[in-house]
Amino acid sequence: MKKIFYNSGEFAALCNTSKETLRHYRQIGLLKPEQTSENGYYKYSDLQVNDFYLIDVLKSSGCSLEKIREIFATPVHTDLRKILEEQLDALLFDKQKLLQKEKRLRQSIERFKLLEDPALLGNCHVTETSVEEYFIGTHIASDLNDPAAFVMAQQQHFRYCRDHGFGEEYQLSFLLLHESFLNRDYFKGSYILSRVPQSVKSDRLFIKPAGRYLRLIKPWNPDMAQTYDFILDYANEASLSICGNVYEAEISLYMQGDEGNYFTEIMVEIE
Repeated sequence: MKKIFYNSGEFAALCNTSKETLRHYRQIGLLKPEQTSENGYYKYSDLQVNDFYLIDVLKSSGCSLEKIREIFATPVHTDLRKILEEQLDALLFDKQKLLQKEKRLRQSIERFKLLEDPALLGNCHVTETSVEEYFIGTHIASDLNDPAAFVMAQQQHFRYCRDHGFGEEYQLSFLLLHESFLNRDYFKGSYILSRVPQSVKSDRLFIKPAGRYLRLIKPWNPDMAQTYDFILDYANEASLSICGNVYEAEISLYMQGDEGNYFTEIMVEIE
């Protein structure tokens, strides 16, 4: 089949681009017209559509035009395949990061929906979860309410999650071990948590089981001992048997120094 030739405007329309883009590609030697007519008009062949789309794919995946020009200057199939595979890996990595960001946003939206139900705020109630949740945790190495120990654990936690690619949410969660809660020793056996999408191989992995939980959503109180006492007293009065750890999650709006925009959700595993 004979080649079909297009002028710049026709070829630009065929490739869904602009004549200015084609002109730039021609000037830097990236995509040169196959022919130039006697009156100076540039002609592109139908086969060059493939070249344009390859340029477009490489460019959209992060390759610079200079790098693409170097690739096209000495086209070797194995080198080009390797570059395409590298760009595909980069795209898949970016896609995974976007999916994680999407999940963070959806989780945050679901949490904020809890604040729209006044019946839930400030009242203990029983709820059920149908799926396990997974967290990476860092121990807060203090049996006291020690801000310095918390800051040190927070720094270690962020570093560990960053180095290992863990962490889904921009807001942290916290864990208090079952025994510490029952003994009202609220600053012993506490951990900073970051959610992960699935179970991972890590000695810092915590699994929040599916099942029944006693939940309290309330405005932030700097005296967490008072809040935990309230939950424990409620459980005892309601004859609820606590069988697992305590999970605390931040549900903060844009604070701007206003503590009234800061809420916490506390869930205690019960039988």
